[in-house]
Amino acid sequence: MAHHRIDEDDDNQQTNQQNRNQADHGAQNADAKQNALLDWLNVLMGRPRDTPIAIRAQQQHDVTTKLFEHYYGRKAADLNPTSERASKRERELLFQREEEMLGLELNKEGVYSSTGDGDAEDDVETAQLAVLIQRACVAASTALIQGDFPATQRFILTCHHVARVIAGDASQRRDVKLVADEFKPLIGKK
Repeated sequence: MAHHRIDEDDDNQQTNQQNRNQADHGAQNADAKQNALLDWLNVLMGRPRDTPIAIRAQQQHDVTTKLFEHYYGRKAADLNPTSERASKRERELLFQREEEMLGLELNKEGVYSSTGDGDAEDDVETAQLAVLIQRACVAASTALIQGDFPATQRFILTCHHVARVIAGDASQRRDVKLVADEFKPLIGKK
């Protein structure tokens, strides 16, 4: 009888240990699920957890922001993508950057200066700027593959700058369409 009781105690201890293991495992799973949910929710709310990856990503974002602020000479919060107008000189300088990209483009096709009498000068220039963006993207990819990080950054900044010029031009054209005809001479448009 004592022997039977020892076996019973061993069985009970074994069962209790299994129950504790399952409870511990269940608690670990619950913690993991809760942490996963919290990570997801924090990312959704723009507050990633303080993981090394999240900290590094924030540091990289801060450096990128400083780079763009240095390039434009203004704080990132002050960079409105559509309200700025590029001067004629600024546009010329952007097109001069294309010379740096020669040989890196996918093909030599460009924009025809005109396809007929009805072409708007603005549309031709917008198309030329769009081609410049495409070439800068290819040049940036090539420079990145070659490990030339300063050139990669220059090409990316060129893309960003040209896109801002296009957005500003489009905003100006939209504003002109909204202005009553009697006020268009005041803003220099007929």
